[in-house]
Amino acid sequence: MKLALVRTASNQLRFGSYNIQEIGLARSILSFGVSTDIYARFSNLIEEQVVEEYNGAKVTIIPLKGRRIFKEIMYYPKLKSQLCKGEYNVVQLLDESQMMLPYLFKALKKRGVKTILWQGMYRNFSGRVARVMQVVYDKLFVDTINKHSDFKIAKTHYAAEYLKNKKYDTVNVLPVGLNHIDSEIDTKLLDEVECFKKNHSRLLFYIGAIERRRDIPFLLLVLSQLKKEGYGLVLVGSGPDSDLVDQMINNRGLNNDVLRYKNIANNKIANIFPYIQCLVLPTQYEIYGMVMLEALINGVPVVATPEAGPCTILENDELGTCVPFNTNKWIEVIKFYEGNYSGEESKSRRKKQVMDKYNWEAIGKEYFHKYLSNLSRQALV
Repeated sequence: MKLALVRTASNQLRFGSYNIQEIGLARSILSFGVSTDIYARFSNLIEEQVVEEYNGAKVTIIPLKGRRIFKEIMYYPKLKSQLCKGEYNVVQLLDESQMMLPYLFKALKKRGVKTILWQGMYRNFSGRVARVMQVVYDKLFVDTINKHSDFKIAKTHYAAEYLKNKKYDTVNVLPVGLNHIDSEIDTKLLDEVECFKKNHSRLLFYIGAIERRRDIPFLLLVLSQLKKEGYGLVLVGSGPDSDLVDQMINNRGLNNDVLRYKNIANNKIANIFPYIQCLVLPTQYEIYGMVMLEALINGVPVVATPEAGPCTILENDELGTCVPFNTNKWIEVIKFYEGNYSGEESKSRRKKQVMDKYNWEAIGKEYFHKYLSNLSRQALV
């Protein structure tokens, strides 16, 4: 069987640097003899790249080249031809609000290719112009996508409700998993974190993009009130707001209370977690939030804002808490974890939750038998 996983949004992935969900899903079905081509924009790949092979099946990345139309909306001139001529049994396309999807679904259905709509987006684009465009788009194309997609699979119940509210029928929910990474000890990093910990009795940890969607200024405001109680922040990330954040750290007198890194390799992040009280994720929009799974599998609870990913993953207080943007409430919840759910049993249960529920092997098995095999049988009828 041959599968294509297609991401037409404008955001660029970076091969080798983070948990790319398409790669995790593709690897999870290799043992069933499924070869998968992953189409997406990559910042560090130009040519096709074979990621893994197993008994004749393989996972291949095919970088997309296109042009931006508006915000997240992209157009890829060669994509239709690539998909229609790729001899795929199934093509899975991400997020129904992408401009090319109605066109692609219709073309693929015409050629007899089975299709899946994969949905992570759970809220319309922000901004007046974007909202108007969304209303027009939905009026024109919801029926087309609904009719021409054989399955609709949402990553969260929030994404499923988003589709149902637009009158999409029979929406299923399937979680995504956490890719396994072999950790590597970094003695320099360990020494730096240990030294920082000596001057701060409790450490918070943020890792991710430094951008408007992630409200780091809010996090620094929380820290400025917690530092007198011995709190420090390990802050890892870069992005369009990096200079602004670094300036705020300086202006608020937090230079000695923030251990700042632009980037840390994925296989070295685990070195930090043993020193951390909470992972903090002040986000205005979060489809999933793989970094939360990384924290939990390392035994660390999460404090985040109530978006789709956090509300899905943080099922109880032992795993973490969702809190709206309010400094007093954030301080209260962070301090709650000073003496609650901090023992080894709680850490073990967090790890077990990720291993049981967000295990790619189990997810891939369900995906293959419930969806791919079903579509393959339909194609033979």
